[in-house]
Amino acid sequence: MASVNRSLPLARRSLRRLLPSALLAVTAVLLPVTAAAAETPSRVAQEAAEDGVFVAIGRDDVDEAALVAAVEDASFDGLRLVVVVPRDPQPTAKAFARRVQELTEADAALVFPEEGPLETYVIDELSSSRIRATEAARGLDDPARAVAAFVDEATSVRDAGTPEILRQIINALLLMALVVGVVVGIEVLASRTRRTASTGS
Repeated sequence: MASVNRSLPLARRSLRRLLPSALLAVTAVLLPVTAAAAETPSRVAQEAAEDGVFVAIGRDDVDEAALVAAVEDASFDGLRLVVVVPRDPQPTAKAFARRVQELTEADAALVFPEEGPLETYVIDELSSSRIRATEAARGLDDPARAVAAFVDEATSVRDAGTPEILRQIINALLLMALVVGVVVGIEVLASRTRRTASTGS
């Protein structure tokens, strides 16, 4: 009986030593699961509704306040952004960005996955500048600066007005319409002249 009584305190001390390790192990398993469950596009869209930013639990490498400020600055330039910093966007970061943009109806959605490059999805009006704006943003490690670079590039293309190639196409079409109009006018005039001559004879 004495040996049993002595072993009980030892068992309790061993349990107290093991308990923190067990809790850490359980947390390590549950945290990614919880984060992934919270990263559905609809949940992200709801979370980002107020300030345009969603940062997943565990993404301590990102300054959320700086991102919020960058999104606010973009709004002054006439762009409504939603910025997402997830742990594991599914099925891909690009598809995730598209779904979030559709749900929020933002001008552009920017997704900074934990692994892999920035992915974006934009409305049709910004499609001509998306590739260049995305590449400019990918060249920066800090997400807040990347957002600013994306906005600068996107707005510079937008503010430039009609692209030169499109302007040339429009001018060519107008010229063709003018030529067709002249030809039709000449033909109508000639037809009237022939009818007049025929009546007079």
